[in-house]
Amino acid sequence: MADLLVVGGTSPEPLAEGEMAHSMTTGLSDRAFDELKQKLIDMVEPLSDKQLLELADGIHELLRQRRVLRQHHSERMTERSGLTSAG
Repeated sequence: MADLLVVGGTSPEPLAEGEMAHSMTTGLSDRAFDELKQKLIDMVEPLSDKQLLELADGIHELLRQRRVLRQHHSERMTERSGLTSAG
């Protein structure tokens, strides 16, 4: 049975034989990631340098927020595990 992977919240998409998920947190296979990357490159091609930099800044801010959220979650889980073992 093929491994199933949810792509962008849609129905599970079977992975090709031997294909690994690009990232379990993104839910994209290597093939889907490469296709998305090419589509994005095609879409941003007509943007001005300023527009492209603004888009990149927005993506960078999203990444920064995700990292802060993950760190906060990790700290909360560490605190909780400390409280559980102390109680």
